[in-house]
Amino acid sequence: MNAYFFILLLALHWQHGCLITCIFLLSFQVTDAFAARKVLSVRQYTQQPYDQLCWATSASMIISFFKGDSTNRKIQIAQDKYGPTDFNHPGSLTDEKNAVIKYANKTGSVQNNALSYSAVQYQINNNGPIGTAIYWSSGGGHAEVMKGYDTSGNQVLYNDPWDGLGHGASYSYYLSNSSWTWDGSLFYK
Repeated sequence: MNAYFFILLLALHWQHGCLITCIFLLSFQVTDAFAARKVLSVRQYTQQPYDQLCWATSASMIISFFKGDSTNRKIQIAQDKYGPTDFNHPGSLTDEKNAVIKYANKTGSVQNNALSYSAVQYQINNNGPIGTAIYWSSGGGHAEVMKGYDTSGNQVLYNDPWDGLGHGASYSYYLSNSSWTWDGSLFYK
């Protein structure tokens, strides 16, 4: 979407006892005039080599965001739930929420569905990363952290603990596609 804006400026100047009037016409083009983008500085951690610790790694990303540190607490978080040796097991958004309360003293809310795109923007604009639970079409689930949006193309930006990288997708694709459905949210505002 291209938009053209025109501004008419009227400048009055007093010089040598005379009022001088200058008129300026400014014109500029703005591409995607109403597009907005915001990305929170959420650290990217990998759950590897543990195949079940996406939830603990996602919690660790959120904790590090709120604490402003770079400590990956995935093992400590999983051990808090399962004990010191056999801790490579799945967790829930409630488990993530409890870890964030314990380590960052931030209370979040869990809901068993996706957030609307406007709710995603609201959370991110208020400096609240979003823990997401996606459920695979083939069975099982996965936890990720939504950290931003870009209204140009209705994009959401998220960290995936499986590979420890940041990714982007259209909101509609992230919401539901042939591989997964977004079915749970942990949010802080």
